Amino acid sequence: MEMLKTTPVKAIDTNQNLYDVLQERGIIVFSQNITLVKKNQFGKRFIRIRLDIIDCRKQFTIFLNEEKTPVMVINHLNQFQEAYQQIRDKIKPEEVLSIQEMLRELDEKKLKFSIPHSYYFSIGETAYLIDSSTSKKRALNIKSHLHSTAKPFHILSSHYHPDHWANNVLLANRNTRIYVHHAAREIFMPGYHVLMYTYLAKFFKTVDVVDVIRRTFRLSRRMLGLAAFFIRKTPILAILVFQAYNMKFVERFRSGKKHFYYLDKDDQVVFEDINMSGWKITDGLIALETPGHSYDHLAFYIPDRKTLFTGEIDVFLNPVSIIDCPQPLIHATIDQVIQLVITENIDLLLPSHYLPISGNQKIVEHLTEQKEKLQHCYQSICNIILEQTSWEWRKLMQAVYQSSDQIIQEAIRLNWPKTISNLDIYVAFVLQELGYVMVDPSTKTWRISK
Repeated sequence: MEMLKTTPVKAIDTNQNLYDVLQERGIIVFSQNITLVKKNQFGKRFIRIRLDIIDCRKQFTIFLNEEKTPVMVINHLNQFQEAYQQIRDKIKPEEVLSIQEMLRELDEKKLKFSIPHSYYFSIGETAYLIDSSTSKKRALNIKSHLHSTAKPFHILSSHYHPDHWANNVLLANRNTRIYVHHAAREIFMPGYHVLMYTYLAKFFKTVDVVDVIRRTFRLSRRMLGLAAFFIRKTPILAILVFQAYNMKFVERFRSGKKHFYYLDKDDQVVFEDINMSGWKITDGLIALETPGHSYDHLAFYIPDRKTLFTGEIDVFLNPVSIIDCPQPLIHATIDQVIQLVITENIDLLLPSHYLPISGNQKIVEHLTEQKEKLQHCYQSICNIILEQTSWEWRKLMQAVYQSSDQIIQEAIRLNWPKTISNLDIYVAFVLQELGYVMVDPSTKTWRISK
């Protein structure tokens, strides 16, 4: 048993620019750049607002009509009134409220980034990078920063999914440790290509892949017929094609395994005051065991900065791999993390796929909302499945897609092709948890066991 040792930290001003908050806490974010545009018509002219998010730094640019030169550029909504005083002759008083509402809608829009963020920070003379992520551009940006600081650094890996570690091999030097959960030893033992093949083979055996392709890729009837023939006659080759398709999004599958530093069970401790177990990486940095998104999932906590990296425990839809965790474990882990945030008064949350969140209350609200969405989706899928004792996969997914439930419809909209089909994986999990077993592999028919 251990107790966390923390020192007081200046509370975050929730009205402060997010980028400035991160700077104050010594956090540098490398992220996917996103641009959003919102327009509104005012009589014969319109106002266009563009929001650019670059490494989690927001910039709002306001244009009038088709003009290429903006009338206003601000980094935070609080800057609007001051900036407006400089251009009162260009924006009419009756337009101000509408512009402020447009700015607020853009600022509050909950964005999900397809490429996970990478977070960099230092403790003493050592730097740490949480998740090297993927894309060569990301690797080059991180490499440039590492070169400019010239500090020794280590990589903290949240879990084994390749979009979180694909750049490891490009960034690690001979002195770099890559901290991973002990479960990664078994996961990576056969090699990641073998693991991916095993995963896809199980996916092919569990669901109706032809139906997945029909719904996910929107192929013509002729192309769908060719795909069905290809999958039935040469399943091994079909699996390899799917594997190659997945690799296209990650770019490389080299984890930097020789640099792995396993956080082993024997070194695990229970932090009594927060009722969670994990590992002390160094003074002021701990790794917490947070299974749910995957069995090897880790969160990282910097107590002195009241800053918590949560990885993907809060993503919707969860899980995304057919070889990962059951639903009850995911819900329990989120409950634990919510309790941690409340107990420790954590006021900066660093997720993998959402913008960082500042303010203790906002963090609790975000995690609670995500948990409730997951629980609602789980219960709704359970209700659909339990309508019949036997389901052919195609008909079951048709029933899911025809559901009027808003949360299920959101899950359908987020059903990314690059992960094959999150929703099919999710339904497969729920089927098995409810006691259904496959009785006809040719039609992928499932029946509840007696």
